[in-house]
Amino acid sequence: MPLKVRLHDQAVGELWLQDGRFCFQYSDDWLTSKKRVAISAALPLMDKVFDDMRVEAFFDGLLPESPIREKVAKNLRLNVADREAMLSALGGDCFGAVHFGRARAKSVASDGTEALAPAQVLQLIEQVDRFPLFAGMPNVSQSIASDIPVVGVYVSGGKISLPENDQYSTHWLMAGQGQSAFELLNRQFCADLASEVGIAVAKHTPIEVGSKKALLIERIDRAVNKNGQVHAVHHEDFCQAMGVPFAKKYQQAGGPDAIECGALVRRACGADDDELWRFIRQLVFNALIGNHRAHTRTYALDHAYHTARLARQQWIECTALEIGSSNLLAHKINTEQDFENLRMHHWIRLTAPFGFSGQDTRRVFEALVAGVRQALPKVIQSKKRYQGNDEIALIAQLIERRTSRQHWGDLSKG
Repeated sequence: MPLKVRLHDQAVGELWLQDGRFCFQYSDDWLTSKKRVAISAALPLMDKVFDDMRVEAFFDGLLPESPIREKVAKNLRLNVADREAMLSALGGDCFGAVHFGRARAKSVASDGTEALAPAQVLQLIEQVDRFPLFAGMPNVSQSIASDIPVVGVYVSGGKISLPENDQYSTHWLMAGQGQSAFELLNRQFCADLASEVGIAVAKHTPIEVGSKKALLIERIDRAVNKNGQVHAVHHEDFCQAMGVPFAKKYQQAGGPDAIECGALVRRACGADDDELWRFIRQLVFNALIGNHRAHTRTYALDHAYHTARLARQQWIECTALEIGSSNLLAHKINTEQDFENLRMHHWIRLTAPFGFSGQDTRRVFEALVAGVRQALPKVIQSKKRYQGNDEIALIAQLIERRTSRQHWGDLSKG
């Protein structure tokens, strides 16, 4: 039986499997509705059956990646290959404003949602790895397009509760054996640095219960009104928006390059150069902090406005110091993927197809490099947990090298 697809709780079409692949069709009612909008930049409003890779990219992209998908399927007692059943079970609280099945209950707020006691939060932290996304728990349905073990929780006034009975989650709780204390600190530090230099990023809040540490990462696709009601804000990652399966999220795997990603921003966000410059600054920042996992899915479009905007960054970290890591970025900058060989002319050539002058590119790039270099000691001094921490010191040393005047001097020669 086809799954009913909803956007902002409005029925927009149906999804079904045919010969092992997804097919989607907008409903006649939605195509004639005054509220009609496309669910994806890759799936325009048309009276036709979509049965190609664009449908796979969007809907399969709402499910978790391996190995989380296998663990969730096991907990749900589902065949991991039965993606329709997976979406039916998990699709109540997906990335963006799409969900599946019946309409949600109206005016779902924090009323009646009991905050967890510290002992319950501790138990939750301990079980994130075993039960990602609360898969198998009654009255909870949520999914995340990621390979990271997390659970979605509702946070209000510093209290954590479970999002049950049609309530949306507001934060991702990251914890468990799979996420070391350093990785959590790494993510928080990089998010704080991004915020300090004006990169729009989700707020990262550390929590500690007993000896267990965790991180609350604000969902970029949720908004909370003054009454505590949580609303879904429609987002899609760049892979979904370009009709590219998540298996190709890295350029090395045959995925989009940085110019193709920039072209998406230009198409989706209109002629305003500000959004494109924001994307370029995100690219630069991820390169400077050593975030080599800043692949195509880490960038997203925010569809809350008349025209799309570039979404805040949600998954941000320094990966360049991991064992076995190389200097290769997730995307080539023009023709260069190794940061050590990256020079200013690569950035200028990257932005040239969008009509940006070399002078403007140099100005934006130099300003961000200088800003990161100046903000680094300030952020370290801002929190005691960063001061004297050996791992944070290693990240800082890497960023200092990547923003050093010696390296920057090489870049500025073009």
